[in-house]
Amino acid sequence: MLAKYAHELSALVRPFTIFAFSYFHFKQYNAMQDRYAGDTGDFSKFYLLKKLVPGHLRLGLNWYRVELAESNNDGRHIRYLSEGHRDAALFERHDHDLYHQLRQAVNAGRRSVRRLEELAALPQSTIYYSELLHHHQRDKWFDGSCRIFEEADIICCDPDNGLEVKSCMASQRRSVKYMLYEEVKKYYAAGKSLVVYQHVSRMSSRAGQMEARIRELTTRLPIARSHIVVFYFGKGSGRFYFLLMQDAHIPALAASISHIRDTCGDLLSVEG
Repeated sequence: MLAKYAHELSALVRPFTIFAFSYFHFKQYNAMQDRYAGDTGDFSKFYLLKKLVPGHLRLGLNWYRVELAESNNDGRHIRYLSEGHRDAALFERHDHDLYHQLRQAVNAGRRSVRRLEELAALPQSTIYYSELLHHHQRDKWFDGSCRIFEEADIICCDPDNGLEVKSCMASQRRSVKYMLYEEVKKYYAAGKSLVVYQHVSRMSSRAGQMEARIRELTTRLPIARSHIVVFYFGKGSGRFYFLLMQDAHIPALAASISHIRDTCGDLLSVEG
């Protein structure tokens, strides 16, 4: 009798067990932000860093890699890699090697930050930090990045949306999509120059958004306005890159900034 009930109970439970396993596996697989890899954002980031960072300064890249189960089209901006796309020739002309490296990675179906690291598009000495960021372990995650970047001179920070916003508290799960000002402050206090990604919204003017962020940075950090330079990339979705410079790095970075201003304006502009 007991064996009969055990068999019937197993038959009832088994479908729910399979569903739970399948749902968890599906959610984990589809949550990875690696789906962005190779898009116009990655081209802009790698292109800027290659142009900006002198060979004697060591680069670090914090992917701000997260898991969020979302359904959106953020990973769709790869059409620029297709032959005949209106901007394909522009991208290829500015950096032939990078364009074809990303194109090969996307066409091979291997879209991940690990694959981008393997391309060796950035200097061989580049330090990468790709540990997953969970909001409930954020302090531990950030401390780990500080140890990894101890030998870096310039750190590029690539959060999904950019710097923190008032509408999303650090205790909320979605806060992992933002870089906290406290993290900017700690990196900068450790003597690192920073390149910080910032999404450009269509809700207000580009200039207004840029100046608002600059005010926040100069208010929250011990940094002068003269030590901040903003780059803008408008292909795909608009984005800023805020460069926060250390005194010791300014002479070398100033030469790179001047070169970018003179040669990259139809793809990447120096805004302020």
